Amino acid sequence: FQKTGSENRKIDMRISTMSKFFLTMLAVFGTFALCAKGEVKKGDIKKGEVKKGDIKKGDIKKGETLYNQMCFACHQPKGKGKAGLGPRLNTPDLLFLANDEFFRKSILEGRPGTGMMSYKNIPAIADSVDDLVAYIRSWEKAYPHYKRTKVDWKKTIKGDAVAGKKSFRTYCSSCHGPNGGGYADGGSGLAVGLKGFLEVAPDDFIKKTILQGRAGTGMKPFGPGRAGIANISEKEIDNIIAYLRSLK
Repeated sequence: FQKTGSENRKIDMRISTMSKFFLTMLAVFGTFALCAKGEVKKGDIKKGEVKKGDIKKGDIKKGETLYNQMCFACHQPKGKGKAGLGPRLNTPDLLFLANDEFFRKSILEGRPGTGMMSYKNIPAIADSVDDLVAYIRSWEKAYPHYKRTKVDWKKTIKGDAVAGKKSFRTYCSSCHGPNGGGYADGGSGLAVGLKGFLEVAPDDFIKKTILQGRAGTGMKPFGPGRAGIANISEKEIDNIIAYLRSLK
């Protein structure tokens, strides 16, 4: 039998509707398949977790070139430093104590109140800070017998700031200045009492620095057990840290 025009139109509409349905379902299942392939379930990655390979590794050679252009004058060849000008960076006690973020933040934010300016608005350095860190890290090869010192970057140390001020004036002020201002206070050591240092160095970092010193610099060990020049107690060190925090 021959179908009428009206019947043909109804058949065409049914076919069109079915086609749209199948195309929609294909798109939905295709999306599910793509999502499932790279699915990340809640809890798989913890907040703030960085997987291996997520951080771009810097180029040591580029970092060396940049260092020689921008950092050499104060921190001297290969980070050897010069008292009163720029602190020594190439010391195992710093390299194996500080993490990469310590160096990045020190470079980008600088140390207000000292000769170390902020470089976050200087594209030549800000865009290549990982290269600089990689070059600084390359100095570690000169110290094969050193092991990385574990630092608790979130630990808060409690102490007596009043007692700490007295201890600081006794043991630390001759190099770091009476108020921790470093070179600006006429000292030969870092400005450990200024905001720039205190914001980048956590309590445990400061404590371990006092305990073990900085090889190749005037900062000798002060704690017991490593030929400390004063052998001050850990309680006294905690008090000194409390005093420094009170300056911030």
